[in-house]
Amino acid sequence: MASIDYIKAKIPLHVTIVGAGIGGLAAATACARAGMKVVVYEAAIQLAEVGAGIQIGPNMSRILRRWEILDLLQPQAVPLNALSLRRYANDNELARASMTHVEQIHGAPIWVAHRADLQRVLRKGAEDYGAQIQTGSSIDDIDFENARIKIKGCLQWLQSDVVIAADGVKSTIRKKMLAVHGQVDRVRETGDAAWRVIISAEKIYGSKDSSLIEALENPVGLRWMGPDGHIMGYPIRNHQLLNLVLLHPDKTGTEESWSMKGDKKEMMKFYKNWNIRVRKLLDLVPDGEVLEWKLCDHASLPTWVEGKVALIGDAAHPMLPYVAQGAAQAVEDGAVLGACLSMIVSTEQISIALK
Repeated sequence: MASIDYIKAKIPLHVTIVGAGIGGLAAATACARAGMKVVVYEAAIQLAEVGAGIQIGPNMSRILRRWEILDLLQPQAVPLNALSLRRYANDNELARASMTHVEQIHGAPIWVAHRADLQRVLRKGAEDYGAQIQTGSSIDDIDFENARIKIKGCLQWLQSDVVIAADGVKSTIRKKMLAVHGQVDRVRETGDAAWRVIISAEKIYGSKDSSLIEALENPVGLRWMGPDGHIMGYPIRNHQLLNLVLLHPDKTGTEESWSMKGDKKEMMKFYKNWNIRVRKLLDLVPDGEVLEWKLCDHASLPTWVEGKVALIGDAAHPMLPYVAQGAAQAVEDGAVLGACLSMIVSTEQISIALK
């Protein structure tokens, strides 16, 4: 199979993409670079700066490099040199895994960045090759066999050759695809949840605490492991922000969402017996800026493809965050779909290409 960075579409496909998250914009970039007509429909009024830190493993950075957008992300990213595993109670280092060899072995680096910065460069990659992004466009209905969608408030069907559904973990199109097979979306609670917080360099330097400043300035991932939970921390946005993800038992019934507000007091209470550095970091988090994410497991789907419609990313295979591969898998989905669609010579082959 030809390399994904050089395939040009053999026929001028019109591609509709639902969702302008990481997976949707990756698919838009892949298809637009191949010469297809691409329109992305996003429910949000604008692509706001939501989310937090994200790990960019070599399987993702390799693709971004081939798309010539990795360099655009570099000024805002932080290359990880090591992962430090630490004891929760006293902050002692238990083990250290060097990551300086990752690019040599895998041919691409491992970075950490802000999700919004990754989304921004993917959007540029798509728009530079002619993709259109239409915000404020929620999907009301879909015709799987004819690759048509209806936007809420619009009576007209919007026709294309293929639809790529990248509408996230709460995918409307996934629910409709399952309904075709007489099934419903089954979600299982894992019993875990995660608080997500970002601390500014201004707050950290203002503390004048050398251990906090070290966490911000060193290109090292910090993982504190303790009873019933662990914390992952690393600097992002060129060391201007410190990102923390704090795993804990789910006792709140929080909705499965990236953007639900969490309770700082509850967070501080849970980690009250952890080491002083952790407690000092959490104390710097502004009130009202804690997000809570309920971690759920989704049943495997009978199919990711129906007619001329394919699910990708979290819409197809929602992933728990423990190996930090959800976004990378979504980017891979988009890259591979773009390559497969580029090789067909007739629209009759679309369903085969999607599978």
